[in-house]
Amino acid sequence: MENIEDEYVARIILYKLDFQEARDYLIKAKEVKDKFIRDGLIKIAIVTYAKPFLASTGIHKPIKKFRLNKEDVIPEEYFWLHEMFINYRGNFIGHSNFNTMKPVVPKEPERKGGMVAMVTHTTISYEHWFEIDPDFSDMPLLIDQAINLFTIAANKFLNKDI
Repeated sequence: MENIEDEYVARIILYKLDFQEARDYLIKAKEVKDKFIRDGLIKIAIVTYAKPFLASTGIHKPIKKFRLNKEDVIPEEYFWLHEMFINYRGNFIGHSNFNTMKPVVPKEPERKGGMVAMVTHTTISYEHWFEIDPDFSDMPLLIDQAINLFTIAANKFLNKDI
């Protein structure tokens, strides 16, 4: 890009597309029955959603670091969900945080497909995204709340600039 204004506009367009893409992954995850594929779609949705909020130190010039602030995009009632996604992305999907996710070496290794499974990991499960919590039965499913959040973020760019 030749100037900061052009890059700013390009990044805003890319951020809107990131939010729309993340929402579409979650919509597809609602349709998929296979847990492996569904979890993969949720993970890629979270990574895609988080990109605009993380500082980029890439090679692109003239803007070296540019990111969105949640306050500029997300309504306050969704801050908790936004923070949960940024935490998932940073501590579980993008990186292995061994302070919260410890590998377990079984006493009796089990054989799977001719291989010995020596280490198992406790990982994030997304099953609760598709279940009603009895304590919060008046709340929508987490998957639906996430779709709403990603839609709000994408639509933010339709009405006004950030």
